[in-house]
Amino acid sequence: MNTYAEFLLLGLGNGGVFAALAVALVVTYRSSGVLNFATGARYESPSPVQARYVASDVEHHGQNVPAGSIMLALTASANRDERRFPDPDRFDIHRNIGHHVAFGYGIHFCLGAALARLEGRVALDEVLQRFPSWEIDWDKAEPAHTSTVRGWEKLPVWI
Repeated sequence: MNTYAEFLLLGLGNGGVFAALAVALVVTYRSSGVLNFATGARYESPSPVQARYVASDVEHHGQNVPAGSIMLALTASANRDERRFPDPDRFDIHRNIGHHVAFGYGIHFCLGAALARLEGRVALDEVLQRFPSWEIDWDKAEPAHTSTVRGWEKLPVWI
């Protein structure tokens, strides 16, 4: 490995896809080069939290939540819920995940989920096809510090 490359991942919009790609690269790296994109999205949700305003009074799990309150959905936590996923902290490409909430759920399901999955799968396939052997430079990797997207600001790799 004699070439050094950096993945610079910026902003939102396409930033969510780029962040998901970087997370997928890290998950692929940690799993010895094997990836199942749905399992990767469950294991490392690219959007770990979503905030919503409560439109009308509602009760959740015995607690009254008044209209105007703010609810925070912790999708990264939900995707690791041991009541739903046995041994949730283990990355397993053969896991039958059924449905995860990495792209939301119901009326809050991400409108761009299909495009994000397609872009992520194509981009990941291309990167892995062109660079089948690579190492992450963990000392220079910088996680992105945003409130909405999990990913990497810089993900330097040796190719």
